Amino acid sequence: MPRLAADVDGVRACLVHDAVDEGPPDVAAVMFAWADDLDDVDVDALAGGRPVTGYLVDERPQWDHVAPSEGVTRISFVRKRPGLTREQFADHWTNVHSALARRHHPALCRYVQNVVVAPLTPGAPEIDGIAELGFRSIEDMAARMYDSPEGTAVIRADVRRFIDAGAGWRVLTRPSWPASNP
Repeated sequence: MPRLAADVDGVRACLVHDAVDEGPPDVAAVMFAWADDLDDVDVDALAGGRPVTGYLVDERPQWDHVAPSEGVTRISFVRKRPGLTREQFADHWTNVHSALARRHHPALCRYVQNVVVAPLTPGAPEIDGIAELGFRSIEDMAARMYDSPEGTAVIRADVRRFIDAGAGWRVLTRPSWPASNP
């Protein structure tokens, strides 16, 4: 078990999500940590000595109608479509896709976009974004991911405009403990 954020210098908040389904077999958990100064954070201490891959991100909360310590969260690690700059990718994701997601994902009660600024650990796979899609339950996610077949088509077509779907991966998680709120 990773240590609590209060036990690690430089970290002001932390939330751990345990993997429950659909992720790569080597992913046991996903941890989000907030710090004011990255130079003060001991990533190894925060991970409790377990192997870790880390990224510095620009966190862009879109909406939040449920506490991150409730329900289930599908966390997607995405790559931008070839030919797009990171700025074009981030702009489309934030200014176009989030409005479509709000309209066509009725069960989505929490949506956070994390635009990757830089890897924090050596050998981190190249990714451009980390999406947090929060749902009240696995059943709600399965039954109400999309509002209609037309909504499914709209979302999938838009994703193809800015994400290389085959280059990323995702994991379904349940929060295991919040050390504090960011």
